[in-house]
Amino acid sequence: MTPNFSTSVSVFAVLVSCLVFSATASFTEEDLIADAGDLGRIKGVNLTSVSQAINGTGRPFIAFRGMRYAEAPIGARRFLPSVRATGRLNATGDYEARGAGLPCIQPGINPPWISEDCLTINVYTPKPYNGNDTDLLPVIFYIHGGSFTIGEGNRFNGNRMMNRDVVHVTFNYRLGVLGFFTMNTETSPGNAAMYDMINALDWTRDYIRYFGGDPNKITIAGQSSGAVAVTHLLVSPMATGKFQGAIAGSGSALAAWGTTESHMPGSLAIAALSGCFNATATPLPNITAIEECMRINATAADLVAALYIYQRAERKEARLGFDVISPIVQSFVAQNASFVKFLPEHPKKVFEEGRQADVPLMMGIPNEYGVYDSIAKIYLGDERKSGNFSEMYPGFIDLFSVFFFKASAYQTALYQSKINNNTYWYSFDFQGRQTVWNSLFPGEVPPFRGGITHGDDMIYLFYIAFGAFDADEFAVSNRMLDYWANFATTGNPTPASSSMTPWAHLTIGEERFVSIGKDTVEQAYYDDSWSGAGWEVVPPTEPTTTVTPTETPHRQLQRRVHQSLAAVQTQVQSHHQQHLPRQMEPLQFRTSS
Repeated sequence: MTPNFSTSVSVFAVLVSCLVFSATASFTEEDLIADAGDLGRIKGVNLTSVSQAINGTGRPFIAFRGMRYAEAPIGARRFLPSVRATGRLNATGDYEARGAGLPCIQPGINPPWISEDCLTINVYTPKPYNGNDTDLLPVIFYIHGGSFTIGEGNRFNGNRMMNRDVVHVTFNYRLGVLGFFTMNTETSPGNAAMYDMINALDWTRDYIRYFGGDPNKITIAGQSSGAVAVTHLLVSPMATGKFQGAIAGSGSALAAWGTTESHMPGSLAIAALSGCFNATATPLPNITAIEECMRINATAADLVAALYIYQRAERKEARLGFDVISPIVQSFVAQNASFVKFLPEHPKKVFEEGRQADVPLMMGIPNEYGVYDSIAKIYLGDERKSGNFSEMYPGFIDLFSVFFFKASAYQTALYQSKINNNTYWYSFDFQGRQTVWNSLFPGEVPPFRGGITHGDDMIYLFYIAFGAFDADEFAVSNRMLDYWANFATTGNPTPASSSMTPWAHLTIGEERFVSIGKDTVEQAYYDDSWSGAGWEVVPPTEPTTTVTPTETPHRQLQRRVHQSLAAVQTQVQSHHQQHLPRQMEPLQFRTSS
């Protein structure tokens, strides 16, 4: 029997599972070939975008899918920064880029439908490259969300975006423990997923011209954990100068779940749950032995199960459980002069000092009423069914949506507005018939009338098949597509050449933004709904730990590991032994006297 992962990723799973393609022949066979320099000739597939009007027709485009951008991160390369793939994609002929590569390892999907060898990239273009660089189109480099735990690039395809003159890029990156495990060393430095993103971005800059995209006009974009990644790229020295704009929806590196600094307790707990750490030992753990076991002996299934049990235990203790699957500040001293840290310091420090990338930024968030399902099921369990909860939910949702998404994202935008005038904020306030909320309560009566939900804005940018749009939904979708395409082209969602309602820049003092509903309306002071005297806008990234004057670093580490493992032990005891990873040792930790 395997654990049931559904409650911890329900909102994101709905988004991932509901995306589809349609296809119709429209280009000649020769049009489908991209002669991509040292990658060789690449053959794409004809597709037609979804119609953006009632009884309308789509637009032809070409998809190139499943192209390797990095070597397989398996065996000795597990947990390490990925290495760019080199040479032709097919040494003996044309590379058939007609099907997507396998998604990365994640819960809810089993081999052979997922793989550790998953680092592939997809390009969707409305026209083939004609050899004239003046015709190159702006590029949207999209980072999928999914709590850094689930998802794949191919699901967020170009089936709506190709109704605009942009080139759309998506890709896979490592997820979960495989994407973020660290022992704070060069041999397991953490942020493997983020190194994947850098390599995918570098691949895009090197080759996107062959697909009709402008390498000097790349906008990085993402939603939820993808937006967290976007804001990390704003501060990472590895991404400097590699993109010209950023779009981030419903996520920020400044969120409590967006960055971690304290890694060791969680990493050791994951190692113990994977059969790679005997927690009864009193000396400091043998880092080399743990790394070798996690890299060679632990299976991908072990790591998925370990993360599930660890996060469940953490959430029972009212902790987030993101410390082992979020980008980490790499505090170790690099012994190899050539090693480059993705995140050498906390993003908040970089933003406070104005050292982030000086590029246009468009940021926003839905009303987030539907964040209820994800948060309540994970953190409240059966308590959400109490008779009084229906009276409490408005305040509950407001509290958690501010804590998880709104406050940190808005603070990020305010920081960016200090260094770049082209900073824009939106609130997605349109409640159409198509909403993620409709799919959140299979087999049960919703506890209250639903509202705008986490991820609803993505329905209008990607082909998420909840049903056919009505006239109002088409209008909102077309506006959203225009905002993204305009921003990717000019750095402004409503440039002077546009007939759309102009967006005001977000500036300190005035803080104007737009509400995207049936109409677009300018408003001001987005944070008035929650902020007040004494409020900390950005939640602390780590809980405060009390250390007595006589507590040595060794004892402090032991105590913190003991706290994490004790929570895990409680959860482990509630499962049958067959749920546990193989060769599981009893989870105990004794403090030396």
